[in-house]
Amino acid sequence: MFGAVDLLKNSQVEAIMGPLTTVETEFVAYLCNRSQIPLLSFSATSPSISPIHLPFFVRANLNDSSQSILIASFIQHFGWRQAVPIYEESAFGSSIIPSLVDALQSIGTMIPDRVVIPTEASDDHIDDKLHRLMTLQTRVFVVHMLPERASRLFLRVQALGMMSAEYVWIVTNSVADVLDLLDHSVINAMEGVIGFRPYIALTNEVKSFSQRFKERFRQDNLVSEVAHPTIYLLWAYDAVWALAMANEMLLNAILSTTFGGLAGNFRVVDGQLQLVALEIVNVVGKGTRSIGFWTPDEGIIRDISSKDSSDSDNFLRSIIWPGDSSMPPKGWVEPTNGEKFDAVVGDVTIRANRTNYVEFTMPYTESGVSMIVPLQSDSRQSVWIFLKPLSPELWLTSLGFFIFTGFVVGIIEWNNQEFRGTLGLGDQLGVIFYFAFSTLVFAHKEKLGSNLSRFVVIIWVFVVLILTSSYTASLTSMLTVQQLQPSVTNINQVLKQNDYVGYQHGSFVKDFLVKLGFEEAKLRNLTTADVYADALAKGSANGGVAAIFDEIPYLMVFLSQFCDKYTMVGPIYKTDGFGFVFPRGSPLLQDMSRAVLSLTEGDEMIRIEKKWFGASDTCTSMTTSLSSSRLKFDCFKGLFIITGAVSGIMLLTYLGMRIYKETEERINRAYRAVDLLWFRHIITWLFSRVHAQLRQLARLHEKWGNIQLAIMGRPIPRAVDMNLVPPV
Repeated sequence: MFGAVDLLKNSQVEAIMGPLTTVETEFVAYLCNRSQIPLLSFSATSPSISPIHLPFFVRANLNDSSQSILIASFIQHFGWRQAVPIYEESAFGSSIIPSLVDALQSIGTMIPDRVVIPTEASDDHIDDKLHRLMTLQTRVFVVHMLPERASRLFLRVQALGMMSAEYVWIVTNSVADVLDLLDHSVINAMEGVIGFRPYIALTNEVKSFSQRFKERFRQDNLVSEVAHPTIYLLWAYDAVWALAMANEMLLNAILSTTFGGLAGNFRVVDGQLQLVALEIVNVVGKGTRSIGFWTPDEGIIRDISSKDSSDSDNFLRSIIWPGDSSMPPKGWVEPTNGEKFDAVVGDVTIRANRTNYVEFTMPYTESGVSMIVPLQSDSRQSVWIFLKPLSPELWLTSLGFFIFTGFVVGIIEWNNQEFRGTLGLGDQLGVIFYFAFSTLVFAHKEKLGSNLSRFVVIIWVFVVLILTSSYTASLTSMLTVQQLQPSVTNINQVLKQNDYVGYQHGSFVKDFLVKLGFEEAKLRNLTTADVYADALAKGSANGGVAAIFDEIPYLMVFLSQFCDKYTMVGPIYKTDGFGFVFPRGSPLLQDMSRAVLSLTEGDEMIRIEKKWFGASDTCTSMTTSLSSSRLKFDCFKGLFIITGAVSGIMLLTYLGMRIYKETEERINRAYRAVDLLWFRHIITWLFSRVHAQLRQLARLHEKWGNIQLAIMGRPIPRAVDMNLVPPV
C-alpha cells in the first residue's frame, strides 16, 4: 500500500495494476479515485469494491456475486430445499453472502445456519464448527474461502467422515480456479466436490501462451514440472494487454477497449469485466473434470456450444459425488443431536400458537370442536303431530286436487241419478264432495256411468294410495323418533346447569373449554370411545359427564359405534384441521403439502373417510328434526301432474262430446221445422190454385145459367150458392 502511495505522489503514474488482496485493493482504489488515476485489478473479486462508488476502479476479473445465480440454479435443479454457506471471517469471505442469500431465497431454498471460519482458526475450532453442521438436517454446503483456508477445511471434513455419500460440497471459483495447484492430499480429501470457475476456451493463443509460460517458469525457477496458468494469470495478462492497447492509458479508453483475450472476450461494462460463461467442474481422483457450463443467457448447459438447456439428458455430464457415489444426494438427513425431529405424522390439530415452534402442512381434513350428549326419552307429543308428515304446500295441493277431482267426476256424471241427489244443487254438491273424499279410505259406493269418470277415478285412487302410504310411514317415523331427544341442546344449557363435561386427554380442548367459561374443576379428561360412552351413561350426577367436547373427526368415530344412544348437538367451533408437523425450515414441508393437496382433491380421501368413519347412510342420527322427515310437494309433483292432466283431458273430452251431441239435436230439430213449413207452403199453393179454378167455373155458370155443368156426374152449383161470387 505504501508503494501505491509512492507511485501516485512521486512517479506520476497514469495507471496502476493490482494489488492482490481485497483489503489492499480497496485502499488503493480509494487513492486512485482521489487522484483520478485508473486502477486495474485482476485479483480483487469481492463485490464490496464497486466501480459504481469508485469510478476509477476497473475490475479485470469476475465479481464473486456473479456466480450466486449459478449456485442457486444448481441447487434448484437437484431439488435441495436447504443449504448452509461456509465462509471465512474476512471481507473477502462475507462479500458473497448477500447475493448468495438473495439468489437462494428467490428459488425457495432456506438457509438454516451460516458457518463463519476465522482466518486463523485451529483444527479444533474447525472441528467444532463441523460437528455443529452434523447435527443439522441439511447436507448441502457452499464453501467460499481462499484456497489455503479451504484446503485446511476439507482436510478436517475428510477426517470427520463428512465426505460420505449423503453430503453435497460446493466451492466457489476462488477454490475451483486453483484446484489443479492444490496439494494431492487436499485433492484426495475433496473427492466429489462440485466447483464453479470461469470457462476458458482452449484456443491456439491459450495453448501458445501456456507453453511459453511453462518454459519461462522452468528457466526462472529451475523446476521440472509446471502447472497450467491459472485464470488469475490469464486475467493479469489481459489486463496488461488492455493497458498496452489503451495508448495513453486513459480511463475511457480502457473502458471502451474490447478484444479477444486469452481468458475470453475482454469487454468492460460499468467498470467490470463481463461474464461470458462459468464452467462446472467435479473433483475426481487427482484432478478435475468438466461436467457442464453456465451462461447468463442459457443457464446450465452441458456443452458450451449447446443452446438447448431444457433437454434433461443434455443438462450435465455424470457426476461423482462424495463417497464415490453416482446418485445425487437428497441434501438432508435425520438430525443426530436428538433435540430435533424429522416429522410428526398423526392427528395433530393446526393451532396458531403451535406455529411459533413448528410448521404444518396443508390440512388433510377439516375439523372443528363440538359436543356429544346422551339421547333420552321424551313422552311429550304434539296435539297436531298428525299434520306434521305433510308440508303445508302438500296439504293444500292435496285438498285442491280432492275438490278438483270431485268437480270433474260430478260434471261428467251430471245425469247420473246417484250423483243428482234429491234436494237440488246443494245436495248434488254434497254427493260430489263426499265421493271425492271417500276415495281417501276407498269407501266410495256411487256407481259411475261414464268411462271417462271411471278413468279419472282410477288414476286418482292410485295417487291417493301413494299419498296415504307415504303419510302413514312418515307419521310412524315421527312418532318413533320423537321418543328420543338430546338431554341438552346447546352449550349455554350445560353452563347454566354447572354440569361436569369431558374432553379428550392431552387435547387443546381443555384450554378451549376454560375460555368458553367452564370451571376447570368441572372438566374431566377421558381417553377411549368406551370411556366416553361410560361417562355419558352415568351422567354428571353419578360421576360421569353431561356432555363431551372433542374435535369432529373423533366424534364421528364415536358416533359410528354409538349413534343409537348419543348425538352431536350445538354449534361447531371451527379449527384449521389436522396436518403433519415438521421442524421450522424443514425441506420436506413443501413436498408433503403438495402431496396432501393431491390426495384431498381426489377420490382417495373419500374412500379413506368412508373406511374409518363409515358410510354416511350407515347410521342415521336419532335426532333428525321433524322438518327433515316431512313430506314435501316436490316429492309428489309428478303424480299431481299426471292426475291433473288426466282429469283435465277427460273433462274436456266430456264437454266436447256434450257440445257435439246438443249441436246435433238442434240441427235435427231445425231440419224437421224446415220440412213442415215447406209442406204447408205446397198445400197452400195447391189450395189457391183449386180455389181460383172453382171461381172461374162459378163465373161461367153464372153467365150461362141454364147450362148444367156436372163434375163426375154431379151438378155444379152456382157461384152464388157457393159463396164464390159476391151477390150483385
